[in-house]
Amino acid sequence: MSEPGSALPWGMLHTIGVVSTTPSMTRAAELLRVSQPALSRRVNAAEQLAGADLFDRTGSGVQVTAAGRTLADAARRMAGPLRAATVPPVAGPPECAFATYVTSLGELVRWFSQRWPTSRWHGAELRPDLAMADLSRGALDVFLGVHTLHHAPVAASVRRHVAVRDPLRLAMSTRHPLARNPVLTLAELRHEPWLTSNDPAVEQLLVEACRGYGFHPRIAYRTDRTRSIRDLVAGGHAVTLCVPVARTDDEVVVRPVTGLPSLDLVVAWNPDRLSAALADQFCGVLIGWYLYRAWSVSPFRSWLDAHHAEVFSGATIDVDETGDPAPARDVIDWNDLQAAFEMLRTGSAPQAATRLGCSPSTVQRRLHRLERQLGGTLLERSAEGRPEPTVRGFLLLHHLYRAQAARDAELTAGTPLISNNT
Repeated sequence: MSEPGSALPWGMLHTIGVVSTTPSMTRAAELLRVSQPALSRRVNAAEQLAGADLFDRTGSGVQVTAAGRTLADAARRMAGPLRAATVPPVAGPPECAFATYVTSLGELVRWFSQRWPTSRWHGAELRPDLAMADLSRGALDVFLGVHTLHHAPVAASVRRHVAVRDPLRLAMSTRHPLARNPVLTLAELRHEPWLTSNDPAVEQLLVEACRGYGFHPRIAYRTDRTRSIRDLVAGGHAVTLCVPVARTDDEVVVRPVTGLPSLDLVVAWNPDRLSAALADQFCGVLIGWYLYRAWSVSPFRSWLDAHHAEVFSGATIDVDETGDPAPARDVIDWNDLQAAFEMLRTGSAPQAATRLGCSPSTVQRRLHRLERQLGGTLLERSAEGRPEPTVRGFLLLHHLYRAQAARDAELTAGTPLISNNT
């Protein structure tokens, strides 16, 4: 069940945050660049939606109530991610040596080049242990990819941050008797032949998960070659762990399995060669790329939309995002950001409008205004004619998800909103 305050538009939360930090409605109206009667109407509307008094009006000004403080704290928690969504990126390095163990070099370079068009890139596809060793001796600047606790410990000279906790899935032949089940358990796979990676640390994740169900997996094949994996699974010769965004066809299906662990996708860097602020931007790129891949798998996209707080790390890398909403800094309307959030999530103005309680034309107008302010397109037509986020859109979506997660966490932990009718 959603918290009562979650029904408030983001713009209303911003208003409550500003009013809670100012001594009078007059001063708050000046900061928000609206008239005092208009501000009073906003606050009254927010109280009606929240079902609680948010401010006590006194002769000397307004005092925030406990319920109002909960919503003001939610606005404060949202302010950082929303600000990060709209500020220009940290300048990229003139040159950067990177490694990956999650996707192709070409795909990552495309994302890097969109974010930092003047930087020069040097890349390699490396297993995590090799990449961490290169980071430690200064041969690499940054690594983006899989890294588990079963890999070799990270050297003291290397920083590591988990960006995504990727929920592992199972790939199997469509002809497998269990393929008709929408969800499986590890116990059902006790007698299956398994295909695993050549990376012992990834194999160890499977072994430990199966051990929890009282058996040891029968490893029949080991390979990292995509074609070999597909042929062995499609032929019914083995089942294998995979990521949720793994590509399927009419011979291979992907199923969630109760009991499987998550796979950590990390950003690791050498702090002597890369600043924490820039590492945080690389983290955003990795999450943006992950969202892009998820958007091509409809069932997982729907699951991810509901479970994003479990998958994405809410923490930043040494970036202070605390502080009250400040109209002087938050020049972009929070309602425009919320409209963009719903459009990027759904790709549909009518669906976004239904969620926001406004007209599709209002959603489009807010999205276009935000695109003009940011200086870039957030949505484009795919080859199939569907609206999909651009690279810039996915990078923005990451921060908007973080803002919503911050709001929900504060509303869940804060003082419950007490109805005026009780």
